[in-house]
Amino acid sequence: MTAEELLNKWRMRVRQIEQMAVARLSKDEQLEFARLDAAIALMRGEVGTHRDEPIYRGVSRKEATEKLVNYLRAGPRKRREILNATGIPSGTLGTILNEKGPFRQRCHGTWELVEVVLA
Repeated sequence: MTAEELLNKWRMRVRQIEQMAVARLSKDEQLEFARLDAAIALMRGEVGTHRDEPIYRGVSRKEATEKLVNYLRAGPRKRREILNATGIPSGTLGTILNEKGPFRQRCHGTWELVEVVLA
C-alpha cells in the first residue's frame, strides 16, 4: 500500500466516524454541526457559491454528476462502490444523489440511473 492509498483510506475512515458521530446527535445539534461545517469549508475555500464552481478540490458539481452518470450506466451500485470507483467526495456524492435528478435509490441501498439529462 502506498502512502497516498493509506492516507486516502484514513481520510475515508475519519469521514465514516464523523458521520456516525453526527448521526447520534439531536436534530438541533446536527443542524448546528452542518452550519459550522459549511462555514469552515467556505472559509477554507472548499465550497463554491455557484453550482458550477468548484465545490471540492477543483471538481464542480456538474463534472461530478457527469462522472456519476457515466459510472451508473453500467448498472446499480452501492454508495461505497460509487465512492471508491469515482473518487467523488462523500459530501458531494450525497448532495448529488439527494437532489431531484436522474438518480434513484433502490432497495438494499443501491443507486441507479433513471434518466440522463445533463445541461
